[in-house]
Amino acid sequence: MDQHTIPNCYLKAWCDPAPLPEKHTPFIWLISKDGRQKRRRAPENAFTESHRYSIRRDAGHRILTVEQTLGATEDVFVRIRPKVEARDTLTSREKLDLCAFATAMFARSKSQGDHFAEFFRSLHKQVENLERKRGAPPGGGTKAAVSQGEGRVGSQRQGEERHQTGRTSGRPSNG
Repeated sequence: MDQHTIPNCYLKAWCDPAPLPEKHTPFIWLISKDGRQKRRRAPENAFTESHRYSIRRDAGHRILTVEQTLGATEDVFVRIRPKVEARDTLTSREKLDLCAFATAMFARSKSQGDHFAEFFRSLHKQVENLERKRGAPPGGGTKAAVSQGEGRVGSQRQGEERHQTGRTSGRPSNG
């Protein structure tokens, strides 16, 4: 599934304004960094990557939550953009939505996306190492692990308070 690193709704604003022959698709210009190569590309075909925002699960299953959330942000931007272009006053909500879109634009850049991906890969490895170290089933038993984790933390807290206050109730003393 191709997903845009720069949203199609944003790219459409950069289409070449020259009149097109009938049945031709509007296009943007892609220009190499050195300026030597120039080519036309329809916005829907530009700046895409296969499964850029898909979360991969076991057995090839993919979760599209990120793509769907970005799509919702883009839909709101499409509704706000005419007001921005006309320099109309935006409501507080529209300002918030525009900020959300701008933030998403920053976060979905290639370098930022690669940074996030590396962060989550590293986090995943840490979780796997902890699972192995503690004998927990890989990726399973989330509710039990959380409950057990809370129990251990609670026990540790009670023990720490007992050590500090001499009390065993787990409640802080009033002095």
